[in-house]
Amino acid sequence: MKALEVISKELEKIPISFIIVIMVLTIVSVAFYFFFIPYSHRQEVQKDKYQRYCLRFVLILYIGSILLITIFSRSKLYYYRVNLIPFNSILNFHHINAEIVQDINNSLLFFPMGVLYVWQSRTYQLRKVLFISIGISLGIEGIQFVGKLGKFDIDDIIFNVLGGVSGGVWFYIGKNAFCKNQWKYIILRIFVIAVSVTMIGLGIFFAIYHFSRISGGNEWK
Repeated sequence: MKALEVISKELEKIPISFIIVIMVLTIVSVAFYFFFIPYSHRQEVQKDKYQRYCLRFVLILYIGSILLITIFSRSKLYYYRVNLIPFNSILNFHHINAEIVQDINNSLLFFPMGVLYVWQSRTYQLRKVLFISIGISLGIEGIQFVGKLGKFDIDDIIFNVLGGVSGGVWFYIGKNAFCKNQWKYIILRIFVIAVSVTMIGLGIFFAIYHFSRISGGNEWK
């Protein structure tokens, strides 16, 4: 529960109203993508174009959420903090601490962005996912440093990029798993579905934990 608490404390700085708006807009966009656009009386090219618009809108919402979590919800410090030693938290690892949890959080935070980017592009552009992840990470770390909103941490950049690239690779694997009906693709398909369902389940569990925690629930403590 310690890891969940660390993540929840980061998110509790974000107004609940904003989270609700983001969730509603995302659900509406997904509904249009899967239910309304495919059954509309339009040409396939137009359907594909509007579906990509939906995905790009969700991607913009998600990037905005990343910026809100990493920049706009931070309190200003009185001094500058810098870490330029790669994998510092791992090299000094003795037990699972806040820095290790933060590294995992950074990867998980950028994972959906990699998925969404490759999904909306319709092509496997891993290089672009890499460059976009690096660019956004450098921008976030630079703003945090200049504005004294956090530590400029090379580990944050590394794990952000790792999460973004992993998301792109995961979507590519998942897409190919449904291309053929050979036994190896069926096994891969089962694996992709199982992992995806597990990740969604963990996300729902965390959402329940987070809202229970900020509403004063004691059953998690």
